[in-house]
Amino acid sequence: MSNTMLFSLSALAALIPAGLAPATRPSAECSPDGLFWALIGVAVLGPAAWVFVLLGEAWRTGLAAALWLTIVVSMVLFAGVAMLNRHAWRLSPLLVGYLFLLGVLA
Repeated sequence: MSNTMLFSLSALAALIPAGLAPATRPSAECSPDGLFWALIGVAVLGPAAWVFVLLGEAWRTGLAAALWLTIVVSMVLFAGVAMLNRHAWRLSPLLVGYLFLLGVLA
């Protein structure tokens, strides 16, 4: 397996814990804790590192690069919304699941 494939798979794997953590919590808990923010940080930094490597040399106009950039921007925007709205963090399984599918397509 090539290095680019491994890096792409590791960026994809960085999304999984952020999507699963809120689904395992009781519904009465209404605020995210440090674990949630750490997992969101990993879910942002993993794909962001891959996009940095992918687009570091030159701007690529392919579909894969556009999808990975979309994943990073969506995660950054979601983190901002989750900071501002105390209930938005519960949507992370839905968003991360969708972004995971986009990463598989990329």
